[in-house]
Amino acid sequence: MTRILYTGNFPELQARFIADVTEQRKADPLAELDVVVSGKLARLSLRRDLAREGGSHANVRFWTLGELARAAAEPVLRERKLRMLADVAFGPDRKS
Repeated sequence: MTRILYTGNFPELQARFIADVTEQRKADPLAELDVVVSGKLARLSLRRDLAREGGSHANVRFWTLGELARAAAEPVLRERKLRMLADVAFGPDRKS
């Protein structure tokens, strides 16, 4: 799995992101691609910009850091019959 980290101002990151996704899609248009974003608005903006530029966003999954952590932790928690603290805070009636 290739991991790439970009930092900088949003317009530059946005242009670089679209160029990189477009380049990766040439090899395999349906390859899975996980993207960690700073927040839900950044996810929405990048998804729209990618579509607007004509890039394929099939199998591009945008995660906030919290969502990624939850997805990584859930299988282990389920195996150990534990729940996320945020789920516990809602009371005993809530099921994960």
